[in-house]
Amino acid sequence: MDLKEYVSSGILELYASGNLTENESTEVENNIRTYPEIRSEYEKIQKTIYLTSLADLQTPSSSVKESILNSIKPSGKPGYPVMENIIVSERKVSSSFNYLMAASIVFLVTSLIVNFYLWNRLGEADNTIAVLSDQKKIITQEYEAVNNKLHTAKTDIEILHDRNYKAIDLKGMEISPTSNVMAYWNPETKKVFVEVKSLPVPPPDKQYQLWAICQGVPVDLGLMDVDPSDSSLHEMKDMENPQAFAVTLEPKGGSVNPTMDQMYVMGEIKV
Repeated sequence: MDLKEYVSSGILELYASGNLTENESTEVENNIRTYPEIRSEYEKIQKTIYLTSLADLQTPSSSVKESILNSIKPSGKPGYPVMENIIVSERKVSSSFNYLMAASIVFLVTSLIVNFYLWNRLGEADNTIAVLSDQKKIITQEYEAVNNKLHTAKTDIEILHDRNYKAIDLKGMEISPTSNVMAYWNPETKKVFVEVKSLPVPPPDKQYQLWAICQGVPVDLGLMDVDPSDSSLHEMKDMENPQAFAVTLEPKGGSVNPTMDQMYVMGEIKV
């Protein structure tokens, strides 16, 4: 048993004020007898209650007592006050008043202690809930990110192993000989995917654009955002009968026609 935690829990004050069940009171009494530290703390509580009750009680002055006694007439012989009944009644009232005052003080002190304890526990619970809520958000975000990557990887593997897709190797042109992009085209579904193997990171005001060459005419297949760390496949616009694919560097937002002197890679579809 953690004696310090037991003493600070407020259970001794509840016992002193009579606010525990019979089983709880029995347990407290056993602990008081068993542990000197608990017994010492309980004696301090009793002493505090006694001293507080004495300090708050005021004894009537002798003149007030005499006035009260003189105002009471005997029920038998005239002029002879019934002193015994008066003294007994006075003692009963004083005893009851002392008891009620002490009980009120104990209840007040106990209430303050219990309220303070519960308030602290409530604050700790609120902090714990806030921390757990933040952790849950982080874990949820991480899970969604990992789940998205797994889904993308699964889709990429399916495309790479699908024999209906034709793989076109777009090799670097004179402007960037080391650049390389792979295009995957499905003649049945007309789907087009690209995988950036190597392209220079474009300036902030530029973007790469994919083109399909169909009967000698360039057709826009969409813009490509290059991330050196991203090796996944990116879906582009569908194309029915391309003869070749090419990638050019265009102003941000793309162009209607390709800038021919900014062609970075190109590859023909082999029949």
